[in-house]
Amino acid sequence: MYSISITHRKMLSNNQRKMIAHEVLLSSVRHSSSLSSHPPSHSSSNASGETPSSQSWRGKGEKTRPMMDSSEIMRKIEWIIEDLITQIMEGRKLRIRASLDESDTQLHYNKSTLRKLAVNCRTLAQVYQLLVTNQKSTLRDLYYDHKHLYVRQDSLNRSISDICEVLDTQRCQLNVSSCSKGLVFGSLCLTPPKRYEDAIPIDCSKEPLLISDSFISYTPSSSARFILVVEKDATFQKLLDDGFFQLYPRSILVT
Repeated sequence: MYSISITHRKMLSNNQRKMIAHEVLLSSVRHSSSLSSHPPSHSSSNASGETPSSQSWRGKGEKTRPMMDSSEIMRKIEWIIEDLITQIMEGRKLRIRASLDESDTQLHYNKSTLRKLAVNCRTLAQVYQLLVTNQKSTLRDLYYDHKHLYVRQDSLNRSISDICEVLDTQRCQLNVSSCSKGLVFGSLCLTPPKRYEDAIPIDCSKEPLLISDSFISYTPSSSARFILVVEKDATFQKLLDDGFFQLYPRSILVT
């Protein structure tokens, strides 16, 4: 089992981060799953689907959270896992927290909610891997990657919300979107914020681009004279195949 040095955490390479994501987080999941192999019964859940012993923060979900650099989010996740492993090894009550500040959101667990801990650890692992590889995913795709653990889609959805609250960040900052929001193609360029050091502008005239929540912070520029929005993906593809942009190069096509 890996132990992350607090002093040298910022010096971790991408390969080391991947190792942490694959080994440390999986170890936590296996440990938690071995202690509780059955999901909590519906009778022990409240109206929102949360178990009573899991900290509830619904009602604060609409608050505006700060935009955060992905490296900062990864460092928070690393700290969370290091702290969680220490709790397990010392036999303390288990909780997921991103700092020692007791006023910050924390998720608490007991013997009856260890499966919830396994779910949250798996969610952290998936989010961490997305950030390390700079990839995007939807809630649906994340669910199907580990359907046997999540059992139901709403289990993953609640876990993502929990993680956002603990990390004090927005879901789009975790490279996770609620669903595939369609495609865009045409005379459009999206320039990333300066804080994204490794990101490059996205030229939407090269190939159809999957619309993502992460583009909220990007700056658009275009020479298009009009935007055509079509309802069906099949119509979108038909227009591309029929040479729509050869006839109207200064346009944007959206579905």
